[in-house]
Amino acid sequence: GAGHDLRLASYGLNDQLVANYATLGITALHAWQAEALALDGVLEGGRALVYVAPTSGGKSLVAEVLLLRRLLAGGAQAKALFLVPYKADVAQKGVRLRKLLRGTHMRVADYAGPLGAYPVPPRANLL
Repeated sequence: GAGHDLRLASYGLNDQLVANYATLGITALHAWQAEALALDGVLEGGRALVYVAPTSGGKSLVAEVLLLRRLLAGGAQAKALFLVPYKADVAQKGVRLRKLLRGTHMRVADYAGPLGAYPVPPRANLL
């Protein structure tokens, strides 16, 4: 972790996303998160990342940073999937992602079992 920039703003998210994270009390990464994102090729999308951390250790933030970077790079038509292990987690993650995406061009659509519109709405970026 030594030498890695911990400021969330330094990881390629736009000002609106950084501000939205700040409203959730997140302005910096933990050293392990910065170290994981600093691995060669990870931020650029050329290398996969597998990591393990305890419950509430910050795994989702790493995934969100990578996912949001890809959506920003892909423009308004970009799509991404954020998978959660339990149906009950879908609504909770949807609420969080909507807060993060407030004021951006990106939209969230929740899918779990019968929940969700088919076909996927064209304006939905994050499923």
